[in-house]
Amino acid sequence: MMNKIKLLALLCFAGVVDAAAQSGSIRLHGKLEKPGLDSMYLSDVSGRIKSIPVAKDGTFNANLPKINKGFYALTEIGNVFLEPGYDLTVAFSPLKGYTFSGKGALENNLIPEIQKSITRFLPVKRRGENYELYDVPVQKYIAGIADYKALVPKLASASKNEFFKRIMIGDADAYTRDVSGLYTLYYGVDSAKQARFYKILEAPGDHSKLKWDSLFNDMYKVKMTAEEKRKMEDFTTEGLDLNNEELYRNSAMYRSLVTAGIGKLKYKPKYSNLLKSNTRGLVELAIINDLLTNPFIKSSAQYYEISNLIKQGGNTALIDSVYLDYAAKVENKAYKKQLEQVYNNYKRFSDHALAPAFDYEQPNGDRVSLTSLLGKYVYIDVWATWCGPCKREIPHLTEIEEKYKNKNIHFVSLSVDVQKDKQKWKDFVADNHLKGIQLIADRAFDADFVKKFNINSIPRFILIDPKGKIVSANAKRPSDPELQKQFDELLN
Repeated sequence: MMNKIKLLALLCFAGVVDAAAQSGSIRLHGKLEKPGLDSMYLSDVSGRIKSIPVAKDGTFNANLPKINKGFYALTEIGNVFLEPGYDLTVAFSPLKGYTFSGKGALENNLIPEIQKSITRFLPVKRRGENYELYDVPVQKYIAGIADYKALVPKLASASKNEFFKRIMIGDADAYTRDVSGLYTLYYGVDSAKQARFYKILEAPGDHSKLKWDSLFNDMYKVKMTAEEKRKMEDFTTEGLDLNNEELYRNSAMYRSLVTAGIGKLKYKPKYSNLLKSNTRGLVELAIINDLLTNPFIKSSAQYYEISNLIKQGGNTALIDSVYLDYAAKVENKAYKKQLEQVYNNYKRFSDHALAPAFDYEQPNGDRVSLTSLLGKYVYIDVWATWCGPCKREIPHLTEIEEKYKNKNIHFVSLSVDVQKDKQKWKDFVADNHLKGIQLIADRAFDADFVKKFNINSIPRFILIDPKGKIVSANAKRPSDPELQKQFDELLN
């Protein structure tokens, strides 16, 4: 009798679990490799859609009730495939990286397996330089890509989910086209000579007399023939469809391919007049209108281009016109809300407005706020240790800091390095004896101060007056002689 009662209870419990699985929610729980994050973000084509709290020990447990079937990006973990009813446990293995167990594990474990399978045929790295790949002969490269594309459907067939298989095959195709573009550009490059070339780019001084074509060509041990370039161009573009909405929504690599396709066309004769008239954002928008026929893809591409146009600043009348026209037509609520925030930041934190506050950490752990610096002008250099053009400005900034060290001005260098690279930032500051007030933003480009200034590229310079008002939201850089003229007027 007792065994029957236990069996009945187990059956009832199973029924409850099954009902929960059918309710449309998704459970995602596990533990990160390294503690430190206080939250992770689940993102789709529209940006971040869900914040997942992370405990101090790196564990997380999320119930996601309103997530549609599809591919998403998850902070630290990477690409995930989610579907209502999934119950996924995430664990980290030193040998395999992040792995999944539970309902939905098969597909999610297949994602990295399929992505890495290209290494069976070609020496490809998803991260870092691919110098070994750039030495592979063209015919061998094309054969390797063909073998990889033939293997992907076989690996994906381990899943019975037709949607999953379609996206994985399409994503692999987009990835091979992206890699092929880089392979064509860097084929035959010498790693040591390329490193020297980059050092020249980063070095301060007058570069106007350098023979850039000669320096660039000198990086290569061998170059493709015209025939090989033609083959690679055909291989990269043949059968390319830039209006696949299902793939666009689910593959970041495909979205990158669409963006690259738009960028390649801007130098075509049809758009040359727009390019010459210094209205770069309008060139991309014109190409989008001509090239993209799918309404969702077109709207998404327009959103990103208009967002960049606003962040670049400049022609206020143009920005107002383009933004208001898009805002009146866009149906995607996420795009509309995000673009509205970017536009409001542009309007609110422009010249002569009150600057947003900040409170960030120094290398020694002490914190510095903007409020504590008021009473003097504040010149802010937004930079990162990985940014070559930023490092080119450092000697000029050091020179200016020395020249105006007894004047009514603070010099602040604000790093947007990610928090996991904090030690790298500290070492760079110490090794290069950087002067001024050295700070690191708490969330890199997502830091509140950085976002309010719509900063999406660096270096970026900001000048604030002693009362906390913005003198220039996009100030002259240290290497520009006009900056010292401005300082002389303000500080003498």
